Amino acid sequence: MQQWKPLVAVVVGVVCLAGISQTALAHGEFDEEQLAEFEKHMDDFLEEIEELVADVEVIVSKPQPGKADVDALIEHWEEVGVHAVIETQAIVTYPGVWQGIILLQQQVEAGDSDGVVAAGERLKAALWQSFGAVRLAAHQVQTGTAPSAAENEAATSGPETVALIIADLEQAVAEYRADNLSRAEALIHETYMSRFEGLEGDLIARDPDLVSQLEKDFNATLPLLMQRGAGVDEINGTLKSMKAQLQNASSILEAVEASRSEVF
Repeated sequence: MQQWKPLVAVVVGVVCLAGISQTALAHGEFDEEQLAEFEKHMDDFLEEIEELVADVEVIVSKPQPGKADVDALIEHWEEVGVHAVIETQAIVTYPGVWQGIILLQQQVEAGDSDGVVAAGERLKAALWQSFGAVRLAAHQVQTGTAPSAAENEAATSGPETVALIIADLEQAVAEYRADNLSRAEALIHETYMSRFEGLEGDLIARDPDLVSQLEKDFNATLPLLMQRGAGVDEINGTLKSMKAQLQNASSILEAVEASRSEVF
């Protein structure tokens, strides 16, 4: 495990920091008060990263790892406090962790032992890079060089935001079809961070599985398909699935906003 720790320095020059989230956290037993003082928990985060890396090493070392092994890893990843901190304070590295997890899952399902090892190495590197980004963010908070939290944008209804997300995803697929891979990936990431994340607080209490699946699709499934040059039919199939899930999210958000109107 020690051989991976030098990788935490790799991201120092490229990390982009996010402001403290004002919505309920989607994952991890880490509340808003703790998130506001995340820099005080670095020892805990290090321990959690080491545990996750150990989980990966167990999977890689098995002659025939199975779906249950990866499911347990995903459950562990989603429950640790460092997940929420990476998602909000080290956003550039967050998709890399999900992509590593999904690649590992795919290789396990394919029964490709060499592929499992390679995917495991990629995931461990992504976890250590994310910890390095969190450590940098903590240093900036402690030295007073961290950016202030951005003010929330003017309120847009949940269903309206979902419509914008769908339009962005359709544009991303259009960019992919036009051989603009970097633009497509950037648009997917920006849409997730600037639009979908703002909806998670209302969605997570009502359908956490929906949120988790969309997170995986935004941060791993769709970008990974594009990276490997998947055909248009496969890309469109994933887009269709995401749009159906987003329509479900829109219905949930419409009901939430209706209940708020009744109260006020």
